[in-house]
Amino acid sequence: ISDNFFDLYCSSANERYLEDFLWDAFSYAYEKLKDKDCFIDTLYNNFKKIEGNYDKENLLTRIIREIWDSLDEGLQHKFIYEYIDIFFSSRNDGYEQKEFARALIKRKEYVTVFKKWIESKIKMEIISAPLTVEDIPNEIKYFTRHYSEMMLPLDIDEDAWSEYITKLYKRNLKKR
Repeated sequence: ISDNFFDLYCSSANERYLEDFLWDAFSYAYEKLKDKDCFIDTLYNNFKKIEGNYDKENLLTRIIREIWDSLDEGLQHKFIYEYIDIFFSSRNDGYEQKEFARALIKRKEYVTVFKKWIESKIKMEIISAPLTVEDIPNEIKYFTRHYSEMMLPLDIDEDAWSEYITKLYKRNLKKR
């Protein structure tokens, strides 16, 4: 019956199958699951689809947190991108998805992913809005201030942080 539960979730992709009472009943079978990839892919796709629905994000975060160590590195990195966005969003502290994001950001082993995430944000900003020479200092100030909480996990002080963001902007402006 437990395989049927996971198969049903994969085929219907309804996050309600992961309500606490159901997950509690079937989570024991996750480790023995033959096709974890289907479940995990569905979980990630569901997470992307429900972005902004805080209750559903919390629901899925409970599962993600529980299986985190069994996820392959590539999928962890994809989830980290999502959770960093959550961390810097207006979501209130104390909610599961925000607290899990905070816990991930404190983990030093993801420094490379954090750097790629910051650079991706800068690239998106450069692509989305044509910048003039006058705009660049303000953009750098915004990124330096808005994403300042990334200094700690990256082990960068405030002056070096500003230099780091400036360097990323210059490098990505050249590529444009």
